Amino acid sequence: MGDWRGSGLETSAPRPDDGGPDVDECDVNGSGREAGIAELGVERAGQAGGLRQRAVAVVTSTAAGRLDVVHINLASIGSTYRKLVIAAACRALGVPYVIHLHGADYREYWQDLVPDWLARQIRAMFAGAARTIVLGRVWAEFVAGRVPEAADRIVVLPNASARPTLPHR
Repeated sequence: MGDWRGSGLETSAPRPDDGGPDVDECDVNGSGREAGIAELGVERAGQAGGLRQRAVAVVTSTAAGRLDVVHINLASIGSTYRKLVIAAACRALGVPYVIHLHGADYREYWQDLVPDWLARQIRAMFAGAARTIVLGRVWAEFVAGRVPEAADRIVVLPNASARPTLPHR
């Protein structure tokens, strides 16, 4: 487990056209900004295009040779089902992906609430990730305990929230 700095995710190869980093500049998350990675923000069911649009963006960007890495924001329940599809597509296409684990209930979800077949799929998703980003040591240890072969690819990105100053009740 390491920290974000020196994680090997930065791209540094120059583009022949502008001298910038050799990354995909398509906007696949609908944010209107160009990104060096594909962010698959498909959390809202009513979001225009949804999962299918994002999957097509991954395939077409890969075919065009413009996609370096896919960033997958992961939470429990529906988010997991959707992201399993994207991660499987990335593995099939040979596109590295980074899982950014969100959701305070993921431990309970993965350990206690999912059937065995789904737990195996979740494990494979983490095992296949180029990196997994978590918000603290506790989450890093949890993921490493569930997927030991991924332990050296877990990156702790400290939570930017200030610690509470009032005692917990």
